[in-house]
Amino acid sequence: MSNRNEIFENIEMLQALYEHSASATILVDNRGIIKMVNCEMVKICGYSREEIEETKRWDELIIPEDLATIEKYLKLLRARPNENVANIEIRFKDKVGSIKTAYLKGFPFNKEKIIAFTLTDITEQKQYEKELIEAREKASE
Repeated sequence: MSNRNEIFENIEMLQALYEHSASATILVDNRGIIKMVNCEMVKICGYSREEIEETKRWDELIIPEDLATIEKYLKLLRARPNENVANIEIRFKDKVGSIKTAYLKGFPFNKEKIIAFTLTDITEQKQYEKELIEAREKASE
């Protein structure tokens, strides 16, 4: 009986870690359907769980210009499922159509039937970088 309790406690702990992670997390099946998102993903994409889980494909969120990059990344993940593959930078649209930039990290599990993606929203950082470059250019004129 204590083994069963330990299993449930571990599951609860993992659910809490997933749900309250600082990174947006999204689980996608091998057909591209979004199976599960955490609170941070709901926050940055603007969709409720009901609007996104089991109803949207992950590639519906990605801007078209970045789809080829992500496809290459997915091939690499599948070819090297046990390796730590580097982050890539992607752009995606939130519910209201705003384009956001994020670092994306993926890893397959469950015999590659599911890919977990973590996204770190760097939209503000990219905006600050753009403003800094513009200010430097203006100052050098």
